[in-house]
Amino acid sequence: MTLKQRRKLIRKYLAGGASQEEIKQIDDWYHAFETEEHDITTVPDFVAHQAKQRILEKIAPSRGLLHQKRIYGYAAACIAVLFICLLISRPDQSHSHEQWVRINTYGKGDTSFLTPDHSRIWLQANSELSYNPEEFGKRSRVVKLNKGQAYFEVKKNPSSPFSVLYQQTAIQVLGTGFNVSTNEKTGRFNVMVSHGLVSVSHQHKRLSRLKNGETITLNTLNGNYDTGQFNAKYAALWREQEISLHEASFEELSEVFFSVYQMRLQSADVAAQKYTYTLVINKKDNYLSTLDIITSIHQNKFKLKKDTILIY
Repeated sequence: MTLKQRRKLIRKYLAGGASQEEIKQIDDWYHAFETEEHDITTVPDFVAHQAKQRILEKIAPSRGLLHQKRIYGYAAACIAVLFICLLISRPDQSHSHEQWVRINTYGKGDTSFLTPDHSRIWLQANSELSYNPEEFGKRSRVVKLNKGQAYFEVKKNPSSPFSVLYQQTAIQVLGTGFNVSTNEKTGRFNVMVSHGLVSVSHQHKRLSRLKNGETITLNTLNGNYDTGQFNAKYAALWREQEISLHEASFEELSEVFFSVYQMRLQSADVAAQKYTYTLVINKKDNYLSTLDIITSIHQNKFKLKKDTILIY
């Protein structure tokens, strides 16, 4: 049965118009999940929750005589079997022969989920990632960060390397934690490694091997890049709702600001770099509101230059 046919059958079943033979097919799927082990924890939490509610709303009224446990069993089976068919976007067109699924946070907040190998991925708001759940972990573990920012906590598996692709840039790891942020308009691509070892390549040429506390920033439009060091604890502070700073240095403030807004703070005043900052940065505030607070502490001003902010 093709994906299109499965999709049509499930929709017909949920609408209450399935024949006895078609209902039997659904039953057979359900019984298969009763007798076999299927881990559905790899379905992103926000997708699974929405799926479960949609299925239960359809099944419960039309199957009133079924035991509640059996209803939930059907819901779980449908979520696991039809995760690809019903609840995802279309397969990535550049890999149309494979069932790549897209997970995005458009119009939503940050989220996290487990991949089939139990690596965890945090996806920032307005970001998108795709992977092939049918092939993932068999020969390799490949995901594509299509847009935005993500933090990866990768389960170590030497026989199955983990790769993150973005346009013509690739990151390869065995087991590590690292943050990736992108900006399609400016071409900026940044990797920050909190622990482990990461290899970064662009157009099939390796640029650098990074260990904990090291970062690379690449301009994907012209291929220019530079590497540096940072405090590893700032790799993915954007996952926190609020970030409290107490007598933080200007350098620490810049790291936190970059983690949250993907914009770097710089100072034209040498004396300003000796200032300390005590404040709370809330992710819900836009960067201009946060800048107003920062510059008010020492009565500074600021001006924008691409993805850099100059404090003076």
